[in-house]
Amino acid sequence: MVGIILYAFFAMFGGYTGYLLDYGYGARAFAMGSSYYGMSGDVISGAYNPASLGFLRENGVSITYSPLVFDETFTSLVFSKVVSGNLNYTVFMAGLNTPGFEGRDVNNLHTGTYWFVQYGGGVSVGRRLSDPIALGLKVKFLYSRIRTDIGAGFGADAGLYYVFSDFLRGGLVLKNIIPMSLSYLEEKERAPIYVISGWDIRPTSFLHFTVDLGYSAFSGFQASFGGEGNFLEIFSLRGGINAREITGGIGVSRDYRNYTLKLDYSYAMPRGISIFHDMQRFSLTFNFGGYRVYAVSEPSVLSITNENAVAKIRLHIKIPYRVSQWSLTIETSGGEFVRKFEGKNAPPLVLMWDARDINGMIVPDGTYKYRLKVVDEYGNEYIKTGKLVKVRLAL
Repeated sequence: MVGIILYAFFAMFGGYTGYLLDYGYGARAFAMGSSYYGMSGDVISGAYNPASLGFLRENGVSITYSPLVFDETFTSLVFSKVVSGNLNYTVFMAGLNTPGFEGRDVNNLHTGTYWFVQYGGGVSVGRRLSDPIALGLKVKFLYSRIRTDIGAGFGADAGLYYVFSDFLRGGLVLKNIIPMSLSYLEEKERAPIYVISGWDIRPTSFLHFTVDLGYSAFSGFQASFGGEGNFLEIFSLRGGINAREITGGIGVSRDYRNYTLKLDYSYAMPRGISIFHDMQRFSLTFNFGGYRVYAVSEPSVLSITNENAVAKIRLHIKIPYRVSQWSLTIETSGGEFVRKFEGKNAPPLVLMWDARDINGMIVPDGTYKYRLKVVDEYGNEYIKTGKLVKVRLAL
């Protein structure tokens, strides 16, 4: 009986024990066809491939809500923390809640109301061994209850992540190297060993594609594909496909001095003939602290009343390694180049800008933004863009 109920609930997700913890974290990943095992640096990436945490740069927390079939709801919470330049961790939790459903026997007689819930979570730890390579370990647990029958178990995954170049990076995850087992009365379920190779291809700074290739004795060979384009610095458009569904979604982010707020939405349409309806997912992510760079102008409004009017641009740089080179580019609100400051090694704490362009001419009225790029001694880039100063010409 238990096995039938579990199959009914998870047939569309994958069907194996512990799949709740693999169903996905975040609307961003879901919108990209759940092709996320090659991603790094994101708050939720450590919940997929623990080794990707070796390249985490920001602390963050992300909460996800998804209404499913049969009035079920799926929720997840991920918290990621930068500990040092090479060692970081993620704590993740997920839950599936269902309304009570009526049970009947072969004679169609009422046998009671059944409640099905599953909760799980765990901890991922990733360490960068050298600049291009990192290893990681994920320990996970699962609790499941159907009416009065309870099952619980734990397992572990191992991960590898490698940055080949700015264009290509990827990872390998061995899922269930310690297999998760759940027991219900006389029934016992055991999670299969699963091997997943994930790849992240970045032809430009604002566009990248993901590919996940996986195999297990339970499901055979599976593949998923995704893509994302970042536009206007605050808007992202995504899409993906896997064996179960075609997905898409959008993301909007607001970048402040030392934190970022993101809102993501995804939509999935089942492939082929299916009794299940389309699914949606919503995520709210807050990034804070960790290793960040940003710039602040004093004053924020610069009135040009004489030739000595200047803006003091303070550079805030916190990265784990020494600075190799840096640049600060000033642009109009429309993205037109105005002025550039750059240098090698550590930059000055303050830059002085006299509201003139590269030709020495005073810039017109308007709001000006910046692009701060810092490269450390290992070639890692830290980039921040945002509003810098409003220039006002006095008559």
